[in-house]
Amino acid sequence: MSRIEEFVGLQDPLVCFQCRRCTSGCPVAFLEKDYRPHRIVAYVIMDRVDQLLENDVVWKCTRCYKCTEYCPQAVAPSDVVMALQKLVSEKKGLPEAYVKMIKTVASTGLSFEEMDIADREFEIHNRESLGLAKLQPPSRIGVISKIVKALGGVE
Repeated sequence: MSRIEEFVGLQDPLVCFQCRRCTSGCPVAFLEKDYRPHRIVAYVIMDRVDQLLENDVVWKCTRCYKCTEYCPQAVAPSDVVMALQKLVSEKKGLPEAYVKMIKTVASTGLSFEEMDIADREFEIHNRESLGLAKLQPPSRIGVISKIVKALGGVE
């Protein structure tokens, strides 16, 4: 628990009484059966963090903070999840999808690369075929790249 406490600040996971309000408001929990914020907090309380670090469940959080808003005890499950993400990244590194996104942000200023899409008839379209302008990197892409690098971004 001490490693988690380093990251969560004033919130105290130990005051969680497992009411499940955090899970009831979580959009990820609605879609993913294995993602339950109240269970993640329970694992931390029971000092079973290693079990959480063995799988990718902590990376499913979208950081919408609904769990924190819903919590009557101010536990801030989102902060607990971010602390666990930090521990996992120290132990195993970041998931490949995160690394790719960081590289894309640093090089283009966008969170994902342009991609083709399919319509209802499964016809493939790109921005040009839809009459949309090509996405341009922000004018200050150099600043974005420097920020990503300063924050420990990937090469």
